[in-house]
Amino acid sequence: MRISDVNFWEKGIALLLFLASLLPNGTKAQTVTYRQDDFASASLRHGLGFDTVSVDSGKTVQGQAADTSNAGSELRSPLVAVLLSAAIPGGGQVYNGSYWKVPIIIGAQVFFVTQWLSSNKSYEYYRTQYSNSISIYPPYGNLNLKDLRDSYRDQRDSYAWYMAGVYLLSLADAYVDAELSGFEVSPNLSSTPAGTAVALSLRVRF
Repeated sequence: MRISDVNFWEKGIALLLFLASLLPNGTKAQTVTYRQDDFASASLRHGLGFDTVSVDSGKTVQGQAADTSNAGSELRSPLVAVLLSAAIPGGGQVYNGSYWKVPIIIGAQVFFVTQWLSSNKSYEYYRTQYSNSISIYPPYGNLNLKDLRDSYRDQRDSYAWYMAGVYLLSLADAYVDAELSGFEVSPNLSSTPAGTAVALSLRVRF
């Protein structure tokens, strides 16, 4: 046998071994990653020869869902919000980012403070006038002045309560906003976010 014949047979055997290694042995499993929109095509492929189709939501979906829920949210301290609101009218609302509430709170407080000062000024005036009327009209004085004095006193006290109410409401509002700052309400109610990659394990028969 010539040397050229030996090389020919060696090359032939090597080629056969290489082709044999390419032939599948039994059933081979393949894992393919599809997007959520490819479920329909995956189902068609299943009908054309795929053995099983299993969905692996895994850490990819959970991780993206967590990132989506935390997107744009910033935790704020309720204590800091209350302290700022207590020190400065609307300070807690600025801290929470609720800027539109600031002019409402400040406007209400300025209005009630102005009315309290006006009522208190009238009360002091009529109180003095009534005290002077006692010496002129003993022993009760001018009862009309007394009624005006009492009326402005009650009005002044009412505005004091209104100021206290707005003040406490601003504290409560700042606290609630800060407490709920970590919650994210998303309009997307689907369990899997759109565009999330889902791993499909496809078992193929050859």
